[in-house]
Amino acid sequence: MKKLFIVWMALIFGLSVAGLALAQEKAKKDEPTEVSKPAPVKTTEAVKAEKEHVSAKPHIRRMGGLVAAVDAQAKTLSLHQETVDHDWVMKLRVSEKVAKELSNIKPGDLVNVWVNGKVITALNKVA
Repeated sequence: MKKLFIVWMALIFGLSVAGLALAQEKAKKDEPTEVSKPAPVKTTEAVKAEKEHVSAKPHIRRMGGLVAAVDAQAKTLSLHQETVDHDWVMKLRVSEKVAKELSNIKPGDLVNVWVNGKVITALNKVA
């Protein structure tokens, strides 16, 4: 009796799957196909405007580390960062506003910096 029930359920399942497949095939045939249109060619002005729109929003990140070197003349700061699997020194440019604060920073100081690209936009010395 149990085997007959299993066979009966398998037959019902098979018919339901076949019915759904046929319904999907019929639905696909009823829809008219659309002709694809070529993408419009962008002019140089449109490309420039698109780039300006993308670059208008700054991507500012916060980073921290130990100051490896400070060069006030070249307006650069070398920042040493350490993680479990990486150890590196990054040389970053400093904005005009932050360049005034470089006289207070010495190698070995712990700092937090806010970076836009490779330019430091803000600098905080950690106590």
